[in-house]
Amino acid sequence: MPTRVCDFLIPFNGTKTEQDPLHKELGYLEERPSRKDAWILYTLIFVSMVCFAVVAPYRSVYLPSLAMFAGGMCMLLFLIPVMLEDYEVVVLILLTYLPFSKVLPGTFGGLARTFNATNIFLGLSLIGVLLSAGQRPWPLYRKGKVDIWLLLFMFLALLSLIRGFMLTENRDPVDVLFAMKRWVTPMLLYYLVVCSMRSVRQIYYVYLCLCITTAMIGLIGIKKFYIDQGTRSSIEKMRLVATSGPNHLGFLMCSAVFLLVALWWINRKDRRFWLLFFPVLSCVQTMRLTFSRGAQLGMLVGFLTFVFMLSRKWFVIVAAISVFFLLNPDLLPPSISGRLATTVRPGEGPIENRLDKSSSQRLRVWTVGLLITRDYPILGVGYGNFHRRVGSYDEGMSDRDVHSTYLHISSEMGVPALIIFMIVFYVAFREACYIHSKSADDPIIRTISLGFIPMFFATMFANIFGSRFDSVEVSFQIYAMVGVVANLANILRFREEVRFVDGGGGAVEVEVAKDVQEKAEPDVVEKVGIARPAKVKRLRDYVKRDK
Repeated sequence: MPTRVCDFLIPFNGTKTEQDPLHKELGYLEERPSRKDAWILYTLIFVSMVCFAVVAPYRSVYLPSLAMFAGGMCMLLFLIPVMLEDYEVVVLILLTYLPFSKVLPGTFGGLARTFNATNIFLGLSLIGVLLSAGQRPWPLYRKGKVDIWLLLFMFLALLSLIRGFMLTENRDPVDVLFAMKRWVTPMLLYYLVVCSMRSVRQIYYVYLCLCITTAMIGLIGIKKFYIDQGTRSSIEKMRLVATSGPNHLGFLMCSAVFLLVALWWINRKDRRFWLLFFPVLSCVQTMRLTFSRGAQLGMLVGFLTFVFMLSRKWFVIVAAISVFFLLNPDLLPPSISGRLATTVRPGEGPIENRLDKSSSQRLRVWTVGLLITRDYPILGVGYGNFHRRVGSYDEGMSDRDVHSTYLHISSEMGVPALIIFMIVFYVAFREACYIHSKSADDPIIRTISLGFIPMFFATMFANIFGSRFDSVEVSFQIYAMVGVVANLANILRFREEVRFVDGGGGAVEVEVAKDVQEKAEPDVVEKVGIARPAKVKRLRDYVKRDK
């Protein structure tokens, strides 16, 4: 019987029960909840509450540089033993901290540009995973379907970085590298999750970590708007800024909120989970108060996807209602429609002449992005060079951002990079559909698939209207969830191909699927893809073949 979701949240059994030793050696630790799980959960909540307590007051606090440096060293010394014993806890702390990294950079007084909390947590996580590789009988890296495409995109991004540096004079190479780091860091988190989270228990705690931080940021947004907000003479001055700018904050809320919604929906029969209703509402309200039209439309697309996954009939009804109100936003209360109702001014003439100032400027900069893509289709103009070139196409748009992830990639990195980028997330979507098709009897797997797929559509749609993937504090969540989906898909394929059976007398045997049995025994291990060569003979000894 699958482990219940609530067992991870409120563990009842005090001991940890693992599957047979072979299962452990092959790299899939099917552990039941234990006291350790409670400790990890409470640690994540504590770290989130500390970040919340520091960020929420929005008060300027001065600390001497030496005090900041000493605090950083103490934190480093505290985390080293944790890294050696439970490196996955450091990874979870990193994921908990990242949403607050823009307002809590942890630069320790600027004594060293690279010595900040993000790099400390990231470095400790990578070192912990590498050091533990020699202690584990399974390989450090397990190949996934997303990996090769993501590596190829990172390679094209590196070429774009070099090209941008060569084509532009008087550019600080350090600034260029740090700008690219904002792109690459979330991708490294994908590989970090893939290499470190090797069990359903660990994978699920990544999911819970993202849920906790999303709920905290939603509450910070509510507090910031209703208690700390200053003048409200215009929509622009009312736009909410919390852990990031209004557009980035709106994107984070419109995509990550579905992780909370899925957790509540799957466990709605348990009254304890109805407490999630309040964080979900706070995230929706925070997204609305950013007055980001891209975030509003992204959340709508994600909501329609969520409804489609639950009921085709209700999807048709909800989609028809949504289209009606999108065509008639004046029928909605101004507090709900927000800026949508004022995007197009009433009157006659072409629609581009009736757009508000913000939408009109965005349309002009998109046009420039298309022109640059047309002129430099293969390698683009180089990473970070769009705002330097946009003025030569439209003087009124000088030094502007392209306001679209897809045009950002195509204009600065080239059309091939954009195609690879789309393939990365298409493959991730296919993997999510696969685990969703296998999730009927497992509430944990169903929660993850039901949370990721709407998050995927909300993310991809919202990025039409803005460049969000170059901001670590909001883009890391989608990459972490891609790592979760990739690992979970590997586990489910393993379960389909290899099944543990009781061989009698306490022995454990392995049954291999018939289509795998037809291959030679070394190929069996190669297809499973989880045993080292040294383990081939032992796995062969356990394989049970039909006579």
